[in-house]
Amino acid sequence: MKRSVLRYTVAALLSIVTAVVLFHALGRTPARASSPAVLPLPPLAVIADSLRSVSSALDNRIRLLRHEDASLGARIAMPVLSSALSANARLFVEPNGNELPVTPRSDAFELNNRIERQQSYIDALNTAIERHREMLNALPTLTPCNGVFTSGFGVRVHPISGVEKMHTGVDIAAPRGRPIHASGDGVVSFAGVRHGYGNVVEIDHGYGYHTLYGHASALLVNVGDTVRRGDPIALVGSTGASTGPHCHYEVMVDDTRVDPAPFLLVAPVADPETLAPQHATSNAAKGRHAHGKGTSRSGRHHRRR
Repeated sequence: MKRSVLRYTVAALLSIVTAVVLFHALGRTPARASSPAVLPLPPLAVIADSLRSVSSALDNRIRLLRHEDASLGARIAMPVLSSALSANARLFVEPNGNELPVTPRSDAFELNNRIERQQSYIDALNTAIERHREMLNALPTLTPCNGVFTSGFGVRVHPISGVEKMHTGVDIAAPRGRPIHASGDGVVSFAGVRHGYGNVVEIDHGYGYHTLYGHASALLVNVGDTVRRGDPIALVGSTGASTGPHCHYEVMVDDTRVDPAPFLLVAPVADPETLAPQHATSNAAKGRHAHGKGTSRSGRHHRRR
């Protein structure tokens, strides 16, 4: 709304500037006795003062937007995640070094040109802020399940084979049927069965980030579904190579598995109750998940390429 008011103000002032220039260029024409009185037009200096006030207001708006944009960029590049930023994410936190020229002192036409550049700059800042907000919502920072962490990322003795093996995620033990939630906004890229993982959901969050949720008793989403941070996507189970009900959770940055622990910045959703196993069976009967044959989608979210 404020942006529209400023645009209309500038347009009106420019119309006056144009009229003043034409008036002085063509010279005064003697008025006939029958002609209505012509009101005197304001001098260019007065118009320049008005334009300068508009330009000053736009400068203040730009300062506020730049501060908001920098704050969002700092949240994306927070120290705890700085070592795990994807290549795509780094492009969003580079400082914007563009500066507008100093406000001219009196030239109305230069002021007009500057105001047009200011308005374009504000539009660009608003676009950047919106993209930063989208990215912050997509970052997988929500703890996906309310439970107890029983195994971390790294080499460990496998609980079934008994040999040392890399554990590529974290395990969160919880009662069977407890909801598993999407850790960030994104698109479901896989929903089905995967060897060792049992029933799995994978989410493409864009910007080079993917997450995996394994060993579920039931899947509540399908490939191509758009999910928001906190949406329930599966139920805790013990399918695949598992010794008990838990959620195996992985984070991938630029297709490389990384330790999920630094990403778990937001507490899990407080679930009012654990869903009974028959609820999962009912969901399966309704076709809300893909069991048996898994499906996948390799494409990225078109808004976050």
